[in-house]
Amino acid sequence: MGLRGMTTPRSDRPGYWIWTLSTVLVCLMAFAAILVRNYFPHTYLIGDSPYYAAAAASLVGDGDLKVENNLRGGLQRHSGFVSLGADGEWRPKHPILMSVTSVPFVMVFGVVGLLVFNVLVMTLLVMATHRLALRASGPVSATVATLVTCLLTFVLAYLYNYSPDAFGALFAVVALIFLLDGKSLGAGLLAGLALAAKPAHILFVMVGLLAVWHQGGRRQAMRFAAGVLPAVTALMIYNAILFGGPLLTGYDRILEADPVPRTVSQRSDFTLAGAPENLLWEILDEKHGLLYTAPSVLVGLAGLLALWRRRPLLAVLPSCLLVAYLLFFATFIPWRASHYGNRYLLVPVMVSVLPLAALFHQAGRRRRVSSPRATSLAAGSPAAL
Repeated sequence: MGLRGMTTPRSDRPGYWIWTLSTVLVCLMAFAAILVRNYFPHTYLIGDSPYYAAAAASLVGDGDLKVENNLRGGLQRHSGFVSLGADGEWRPKHPILMSVTSVPFVMVFGVVGLLVFNVLVMTLLVMATHRLALRASGPVSATVATLVTCLLTFVLAYLYNYSPDAFGALFAVVALIFLLDGKSLGAGLLAGLALAAKPAHILFVMVGLLAVWHQGGRRQAMRFAAGVLPAVTALMIYNAILFGGPLLTGYDRILEADPVPRTVSQRSDFTLAGAPENLLWEILDEKHGLLYTAPSVLVGLAGLLALWRRRPLLAVLPSCLLVAYLLFFATFIPWRASHYGNRYLLVPVMVSVLPLAALFHQAGRRRRVSSPRATSLAAGSPAAL
């Protein structure tokens, strides 16, 4: 038995793939212009990216995850960005799924393979976002909504990058498509990969599980949970081997240099103090707030009502994801740790394509209904002949 209220979507029509591929082609032209304008060796390794790159380089060059010999400058330079393993070696602070996945690209292209990998991830993310938008509207509205989301928000700032946030968002968006199509097990598998890519996507897993439970009952929820289980099991084994316990992560053994070498946990970066103010700035901050860097998310809220009337789940999911991520990261002290926009909100920004597409679809219908030709056709006027 599938999820209640879920039917094969219109988006499965073969002709709709032409719209998806056209959307991808437009984005690729924009991507190419950005790459030509910005490319200079290694400058795409921004923020945490060099540490994901170091893990990939260690796997390719040494066949291990001892990253100290892949990072120059000693602990003073890399304080707070690496972790201390149970064996006393420097280990990746961040999840390694993206580093592992990009190993073939490094082997073929060298370091620039990381940028090639990121462009591929962004291209697939555009494709997945368009397929998701088709669940809420026709192809024209879905195409416009996808182009707005991918080209006119901070999402585009993560093209010239090696972005774990785009990587995790890709799994989340595809998982959501599977969920909406009633494929609970597949949705769970992909949600688990999103979690393995970025631990914060436990929020996505929780929202997805509740949605599946509500729509399909306990049996479908168990299928979703069973899909998540392999990724969780692999993470626990990895943690046990590298950090000494299944629930100890790289974020719990961060190596700092000052005042003397010591390990700290990033859990201390989460606090309710200042959360209301952070929540406000997540919307209004000029460099990182949604109002300035992803206004389409806020505009799209106007499409929730129309979406609710047609397919309630399509309205509930983006709303819950946006609220969950906003509230969670309002408690995170360094939530501004992005070179532009709020990368931690990339999943709800991509999923906001659903209400945005519904809004464009509704606006298009109103325009057609109010046009003189549509009026004359409805009235059976000879002028329409």
